[in-house]
Amino acid sequence: MFKSISKLFGGSKNPTAEWPVQSKPELVYDMRSRSINGLKLNGEFAGAQIFGRCDEFKRYDEFLDLFYCQFGLSLGFASDRLVGVVFVVGQGSFLVKERKMGICCPAIVDPEGLRHVLTDTSTLPDLIPCFGEPVESGPVGNDMVHSFTSHKNFVDTYHDPNTGRSLNLEICETNDA
Repeated sequence: MFKSISKLFGGSKNPTAEWPVQSKPELVYDMRSRSINGLKLNGEFAGAQIFGRCDEFKRYDEFLDLFYCQFGLSLGFASDRLVGVVFVVGQGSFLVKERKMGICCPAIVDPEGLRHVLTDTSTLPDLIPCFGEPVESGPVGNDMVHSFTSHKNFVDTYHDPNTGRSLNLEICETNDA
């Protein structure tokens, strides 16, 4: 049963306010363990302390998003469990415009243990060795989105519809996780 985020962390106070500020880390998502820098999907909120104090946050019902603008990273929680990770990899991302997010070049460790670094120049052919063939592709808003399922990870990649270059990468667990 979900506990209310406001009950867990209090009204409008930054829930990471007491955490130390961290320098920009290398961001590594391991598809085998479904974890970012060791913090697993479905891991407890307290595990996010490795990223330090967030720049911004947004609460709604039992959900909490932490925005690490300088890192180009957003962590999504339901109750006190990590449910999703967003990497901002391109300047054309709506998160750069709306939240003034920086960009990052996350390293993705695929199910075979191979490391792939994604950048704003990554296109669909660069992602297939990492995630396999997309299960679905199509326009969403002003972006082209390719969706993948791999090793119990659900991945949406957002791309510039004209150049095919990567903008955002969103990862969560599949329903069969």
